[in-house]
Amino acid sequence: MTRPVALLGGTFNPPHLGHVQGALAALDQLGIEKLGLMPCKLPPHKTTAGVSDAHRVAMVKLLCQRYSRLYPQLIELDLPAPSYTVKTLSALRERMNGTPIVFIIGEDSLNTLDSWYEWRRLLSLCHLVVMRREDPNRQLSAEMRKWLEEHRTHDPAQIKNARCGHVFIAQTAYHAASSTVIRNNSMMNSAVSQWLPDVIIDYINQHNLYSNTK
Repeated sequence: MTRPVALLGGTFNPPHLGHVQGALAALDQLGIEKLGLMPCKLPPHKTTAGVSDAHRVAMVKLLCQRYSRLYPQLIELDLPAPSYTVKTLSALRERMNGTPIVFIIGEDSLNTLDSWYEWRRLLSLCHLVVMRREDPNRQLSAEMRKWLEEHRTHDPAQIKNARCGHVFIAQTAYHAASSTVIRNNSMMNSAVSQWLPDVIIDYINQHNLYSNTK
């Protein structure tokens, strides 16, 4: 049986433990060992704060070297613009044939999923695994509640054995870490050290990243 491929996308600017702890906890519930960190191209609604793709990739690789369960998946940076999750997953699906693909998102992303480009195609390409995020003011629309009811599974075996098609809501702790807060802390001191390994802090300081971030 082909092992599932689990992926977490993000700007990773910088990558931090708040990104991966919830995702790894979700994978523990599914019995999946490895997690690919997939840096995305700059989405229209986000900024890289002047940090290049090369720096983001370097930091992701450093984090992956530090934690054996992580590895870099850089496919989206090599794809032509514009970048959409469904396009990236389509490219992965072409490479991986029948391998189950598990794409991990936060609860906040689930709540806005119906605004994503061609979002209804996602489950023809992957499974969605949802991590808890604090988003108390957002409720799923009636359409999304119906969609979730149709596709949700509570059985990890369905995620591991089928190539795509299911949504799994993981019971993960909420991690109150934010790349924005980390970027704004130009001293990279103890306030962020719980979320950033020393190798990432050293890299940020060495290359003077985020020093002009307000």
